[in-house]
Amino acid sequence: MPAAAQPPPAAPTGPSPPAQRSDRGLSAEIGYSATLLLFRIENRDDFAWSNCQFNLNAQGTEPGYTLEIAGVKPGLTEAAQLRVGDFTDASGAKFDAAAQKVMTLDFGCDTPQGRLYYGGQFRLGETIRPGQPQ
Repeated sequence: MPAAAQPPPAAPTGPSPPAQRSDRGLSAEIGYSATLLLFRIENRDDFAWSNCQFNLNAQGTEPGYTLEIAGVKPGLTEAAQLRVGDFTDASGAKFDAAAQKVMTLDFGCDTPQGRLYYGGQFRLGETIRPGQPQ
């Protein structure tokens, strides 16, 4: 009789550790400063990401607030810094951190393996944990 699958370990608090590498997902470390209203996105893959679209507080098929950047090179010193006020909704309205809470961040980028994705959500203290690669 096969052994039952073990549940995944509890998510850490603080900045997220690198997401588990898979053939389908991006490996990243995401930090968020509620004081500076700034995301820090570190590419933990060994290849550059390009044509990235970040989605803040997306729900279902609604993208929430989006921000597109040219790319993120791999490595600690190459991390992208994204201000939450630069994210806009479909009508062009900017994300207002005074009126809204940062809840989720997911993104997709072009890679040598095709388009890959990453997603995460915030917990108490507004720290991010890795989500399942999409």
